[in-house]
Amino acid sequence: RAGNSSTAMARVHEQVPLTVSVVGCGRMGCAIAGEFVRRGCMVQLYDQTEYTRTRALQTVRAFLYDHVANGYLLKMDVEELIGRIVLVHSLPEALEKAELVVESVYEDLQVKKDLFNAMGEIYKQRAIPADQESTHPIEIRLFGKRPSRREW
Repeated sequence: RAGNSSTAMARVHEQVPLTVSVVGCGRMGCAIAGEFVRRGCMVQLYDQTEYTRTRALQTVRAFLYDHVANGYLLKMDVEELIGRIVLVHSLPEALEKAELVVESVYEDLQVKKDLFNAMGEIYKQRAIPADQESTHPIEIRLFGKRPSRREW
């Protein structure tokens, strides 16, 4: 958005035709969702825990208002950005329309394996998994097994 020099940094990108699903609505997942909506994407948020899912929009809103306080975002844009986020209630629903999926679940290897196995069952050959954390090697998370070179 155009603005005077005092608001030059406070920008919201025009909406782009990209739907991102963030799986995991904790602090990191909500921060990631906030960054994607600021850059024009539609975001679907999913968490298997209803409590965490229920408070996700409040958490994203808090992150966006932090950007307002730091001069990176205009207050009047916060609700427009929140409007680009949809809470979904199941993993299949989160993956159905997503063009990009970001995993942001609790740092527990078994939780991550279970999630990637479930995603693998839903996606089969449709997608390549990506992850925002690097404490566990991706080949361990890759649908629960390390692919052979022939599977690449």
